[in-house]
Amino acid sequence: MRKIYLVFILLMLFLSNAYADETYDDVLKEHKIDIDRKYNTIRLIAVGDIMMHMPIVNASKNGLGYDFTDIFEQVGSLIKVGDIAIANLETTITESRDEYSGYPRFKSPVELIGNLKGAGFDVLTTANNHSYDNGDYGIDTTIKVIEENKLHHTGTFSDSKNHPLIMDVKKLKVGIVSYTYGTNGLRADNDYMINYIDKDRIREDYEKLIETETDIQIVSLHWGTEYQSKPDNFQIEIESFVHDLGFDIVLGSHPHVIQEARQDNDYFSIFSMGNFISNQRDGYKDLGVIVDLVIEKYSDEIIIRSVKLIPTWVNKYDNGALAYKILPLTQNEGINFYLDQNEKEHINLLIRRFTNMYSEAN
Repeated sequence: MRKIYLVFILLMLFLSNAYADETYDDVLKEHKIDIDRKYNTIRLIAVGDIMMHMPIVNASKNGLGYDFTDIFEQVGSLIKVGDIAIANLETTITESRDEYSGYPRFKSPVELIGNLKGAGFDVLTTANNHSYDNGDYGIDTTIKVIEENKLHHTGTFSDSKNHPLIMDVKKLKVGIVSYTYGTNGLRADNDYMINYIDKDRIREDYEKLIETETDIQIVSLHWGTEYQSKPDNFQIEIESFVHDLGFDIVLGSHPHVIQEARQDNDYFSIFSMGNFISNQRDGYKDLGVIVDLVIEKYSDEIIIRSVKLIPTWVNKYDNGALAYKILPLTQNEGINFYLDQNEKEHINLLIRRFTNMYSEAN
């Protein structure tokens, strides 16, 4: 009886050790996969147009300077969660305090860039129809101030070395390019200063991104028909073109209203993210979207793990005075306490608009 018992114990120890070794290997493998995913996964935050109409600039005057911090206060936590946060800077920056202007030639204070940095943004795309509002000076100064604030940028350039923006994020290499349909009839003497939407140029830049072994390719496109909720034929054509080229993420701006999004397991595009901050109000121009994507590189493939689209609204008043503030509409109850009935009804209308547009994407 003792011999049988001893044999049974030895057999169990053998099986236990064999099972333990196998399990340990599996655990190591799963742990490595988890670690790889942790460092091969990024969270991308993107928003639409940053527009500095003069009422916004004037309302942000603070002593001898300007402070735009309060505008972004309520959305900062949503922006700062990103490994990369991108916004479209639809204004030029000037260091001359007597030159500030809004539409049709935007020239804004230098403080705006530092406040965007403080809000959590990492990248500003600068190719849009207002890129050349202040000529070569506007392009050069805007880039200078962006770089002084240690932000990344792409879309406009001070010299001919206009290579695509490439960033190292965790273990991934992210390539970002930016283009505009035009610049309101203005044209720089040096074509390298502004990226225009041109298939040959886009293809050339995409090939550069592939040659430099980027893992994720992002394209920002300033395009479309203003104030139209549906993409026009040009947007549809170019979106199809960049998708076929191989871009993973397409971020659209310019219509100043939100437009549809398209997504697949390895691809996401949004035709327009609307206004993030502006003085425009009617026709849903005060409604924007924060794009929140979790993107993973796994087995040499890009996977869009999650898509979250967050509605935002630009509130203009505080106790009757102009005081611009971007408010997320995900927690409508939290902002109702200082809104009147008309504003509450307006927000409900915006939320319905947003829900109808993106019910399948979220």
